[in-house]
Amino acid sequence: LDDALLLVEQMRSTGVGCKPDVGTYDALFTPLKSSARDEEVLSLFEQMHGDGLMPLEHHYVLAISACAALLKSSKANAILYRMQERGMRYDRAAATTMSVCNKERRYDVTFDIFETLRHDAAKRRQSAPTGGNQPALRLWSRRDGIDGDNRGGYEGAEEAPFVLNAVLEAMRRTGRVSEALELLFEMKSTFDWLPQRSSYTIVAAACVEINRPGLVMKLLPQLVRECNRQPGFIGCELLHAELIGAFGAMGEPGRAMRLFAQLHGSGLPLRAKVFNRALTALGVSGVRRQRINYELMALGVESGVWGPLITWTRSGCLLDLCRMNTGWPILMGLHYWLREVARHARGERCTEWRELRIIVADGTEPNGKGEKRINLIRNELLSLDIPCVVESAMGANWSIALRPGNLLPQVDFGAFGPGVEIGERRDTPTLKRRRTLFASAARVEPKPMKSLSEFISAAPSDEVDRRLDALKKGLATLDVWQHQLERLDAAERVTAQRVRRARRMPTIPEEPPTRRPKAPKAGLSRWPPAFPDGHRPWSTPHPEDLRPRDNVFRAAPAAGRSRR
Repeated sequence: LDDALLLVEQMRSTGVGCKPDVGTYDALFTPLKSSARDEEVLSLFEQMHGDGLMPLEHHYVLAISACAALLKSSKANAILYRMQERGMRYDRAAATTMSVCNKERRYDVTFDIFETLRHDAAKRRQSAPTGGNQPALRLWSRRDGIDGDNRGGYEGAEEAPFVLNAVLEAMRRTGRVSEALELLFEMKSTFDWLPQRSSYTIVAAACVEINRPGLVMKLLPQLVRECNRQPGFIGCELLHAELIGAFGAMGEPGRAMRLFAQLHGSGLPLRAKVFNRALTALGVSGVRRQRINYELMALGVESGVWGPLITWTRSGCLLDLCRMNTGWPILMGLHYWLREVARHARGERCTEWRELRIIVADGTEPNGKGEKRINLIRNELLSLDIPCVVESAMGANWSIALRPGNLLPQVDFGAFGPGVEIGERRDTPTLKRRRTLFASAARVEPKPMKSLSEFISAAPSDEVDRRLDALKKGLATLDVWQHQLERLDAAERVTAQRVRRARRMPTIPEEPPTRRPKAPKAGLSRWPPAFPDGHRPWSTPHPEDLRPRDNVFRAAPAAGRSRR
């Protein structure tokens, strides 16, 4: 690619006869974008305009994609406006532009683009052969609008969910939840498109963020109908995570754990997000000293959803809380770790311990979040009468160091909580320590909850439970679920690398992607078979072939080869 770019630059600097044309630039756009060289894509796009050439439609789409990768919403909006001026099918690139505007918190631009799409859709409906009798507004144009292709259908239809979801996301960020619910419910009748799983996820998250989680109950009937109509509708854990958070905010931890047990009982792999939401739901509901917290922690540690949460060495132990959410999840991780330390303290290895360390943040959190997390853990340790020292000796990491001599006498009673079994005995803490432990749980403890296994096999008690159980029909198959998780993990890695580069932190080396080996096709050759007359097909006809060329891949090698 570097040699090709140099050749184009030489062509631009020489005489008129060697000027590059649209085809020259077209040969470079896709390879550059595939190589993630987005700055050069935009530079090449501007060179075309500087040379007086008119880029093609997919050149505009690639340039807007490059702007999205570089988080240049103003540039993407300007390129989209050029497409609209030239009468191109700009609705396909509108979704990408709206997405990058949301990332840069330019929600007013997102709404403006959406209103422009609606206006153009209304004009197309009026000019359609059926007049204004078309029942819905289609935010995308027909193929024959630009390409002259009369096959029918709608070219940008696959972009419709991204356009509508971008509007829902902007409504979520601006607190317009009532409008988001209205758009979700009228999406089919107004725009002739059914809401996707991500649409329900965005609206459910919006209801929780404005402290109105009860609005989630309005989503359940339509969501259940969609799961019954389309098995496999729920392709990943994000929707369940938002519903779990909503029921936790409503003070109904039983329903939140019912949803978590539904995922766990299905055997599908889960990530840290759903575990963090389940622990948060228990914490905000006041369920903080019951056994189900430990069951969730043990299940998450066994599954490795938080990575290497606890690392044991001969010199001590390391607790990594970077992948646990702020609030009750990291406090639960701390109590689980203290319980494990107390259990190991009874062995002979504890005599070799020199230091215990807790990594609370890795420097990629938003501004102020690292200090909040470190203060939360320090205050919890001090409430347990455990001395600690805050340090940042491990680079950008926020860490807390503990000395075993000060820690082990304090956790001998079991820091996970009084009355919880540790090993084969029950704890007998003193009244003072009991008051100290209960000081971290300010809310009144609710009635005892079932264990995780009991939630999996529990029968529904009312109509809401039956609707939650009906969501199981919408869970995707294992292959689809794993594919979606891989996409989510890849997106999170890209975001983390972008944050590290912005804060001038060392990036994490990425492993090269592993391609699945394809099974060889038995009995097939890369060359086409011979024709019935015995001649072999070739890629280019020979000039000596005087027969009618009824096939562009057919040639008569007899004449040419007989002379040789």
